[in-house]
Amino acid sequence: MSDGMTDTMTDTLTSLRVDYKQQTRTRILKAAAELICKDGEDAVTMASVAARAGISERTVYRHFANRSTLVRSVWEGLQERLGPTPIPRDANDLLQGPMVKFPRYDDERELIRAYLHRRRRVDSQQLSGPQQAILQCLEQAVPELDQNQRRRRAAIVQLLTSPDACDLMCRMWGFDGIDAGDAAAEALQVLLNCGPPSDSTATPEDRGR
Repeated sequence: MSDGMTDTMTDTLTSLRVDYKQQTRTRILKAAAELICKDGEDAVTMASVAARAGISERTVYRHFANRSTLVRSVWEGLQERLGPTPIPRDANDLLQGPMVKFPRYDDERELIRAYLHRRRRVDSQQLSGPQQAILQCLEQAVPELDQNQRRRRAAIVQLLTSPDACDLMCRMWGFDGIDAGDAAAEALQVLLNCGPPSDSTATPEDRGR
């Protein structure tokens, strides 16, 4: 057998091993996410994940050093699939936010719901950046408001652009992400005293259409 053919076979076997390893990792994460959605984080153990994924517990440990790393990887994967949440720069960014973000939640609704349940107690320091950005957008859009009025309206804006708002509208009213995004944007128009958002960044692809 020529060296070239040997090299090709070696490369093929290496590629197959990498693919199999990635598939196994994905399978483990999917099993862990399903357990979280069903019974919360407490249901996730290396043994329970192995049983749900149909693999050995030892295989789970090959991919994840411990339970904490596995659970953290589930949430990190969710964040990667949803994409980053840019800090708003003006009223138009605030209006477009839910119209772009909420449709992305449709395929992850149960896991997002579990995540929201998990983070009910959020360190207020983590929210200081987004809160300040919203206040600045409101100062530009409705400068006639006094400080207390601006803070009250900013609190409602933050609620309307949060995953919690999307979850409630989808769960209680049967909306999908696009409908929920449109509803949130309509309410934001009233709060910001402005017209519909510019379509410069919210493409049909962004909105799931």
